[in-house]
Amino acid sequence: MRYAVENSINTVAWNLLEEMTPTTGISYLKEMNFAKLSPEDERPAASLGGFTNGVSPVEMAAAYATIENDGKYREPTCIVEIQDADGNAIYQKIVDEKQVYKTNAARWMTNILEGVLTQGTAKGLALSETASAAKTGTTNSNKDGWFVGYTKYYTTSVWVGYDIPAELPGLTGASYPGEIWYDYMENLHKELPYADFVAPLGTGNDADAESGTDVTESNAAENDTTGDNTAPAEGERR
Repeated sequence: MRYAVENSINTVAWNLLEEMTPTTGISYLKEMNFAKLSPEDERPAASLGGFTNGVSPVEMAAAYATIENDGKYREPTCIVEIQDADGNAIYQKIVDEKQVYKTNAARWMTNILEGVLTQGTAKGLALSETASAAKTGTTNSNKDGWFVGYTKYYTTSVWVGYDIPAELPGLTGASYPGEIWYDYMENLHKELPYADFVAPLGTGNDADAESGTDVTESNAAENDTTGDNTAPAEGERR
């Protein structure tokens, strides 16, 4: 699964969705409020992004943020707070969370998506300032290019294409979308401390899947918070 995701081997995604059934797979998107789903989308082609009406960059950003947020979905909003002239908050957005994925499943997915940036289709686009995870996407005839990635701080979704679908020569997820994402996120994280993702259970650097606390062999008794603050090396971009 790791190799398939890192290298966008679509046959594996197709087979997996057939195994779990398209109805089950699409149910996760319904939980995350994808607005344009249709009954025709409950088919194996959905595993490759073959949706009848497509999806929006906002929906994709919210969905990937759900993976980073230990499987909890938060409805995206443009307004977080409104203040009066004296700086007093007269409105604050109440953030509701809904558990869509199991905590450790979400952490494993993040662990796999980190590899996309270090040895997969987006090799060389890992951020230098903090840990990052992402996925590329390209539609038939190079009409759409997607790049969606996240850190502990931010999730950013980039789509490149024409309003009226047409081929864009040289377009892949890691080309224009990947470069846009990389440049934007690098600048966004310049002044932020390095932050690593919480390791999933079963990696050797195990984590308490319920509390979100890293637990290693050396400190399991104390249950201290740990983290590797070494930035990934810059590699070849493509």
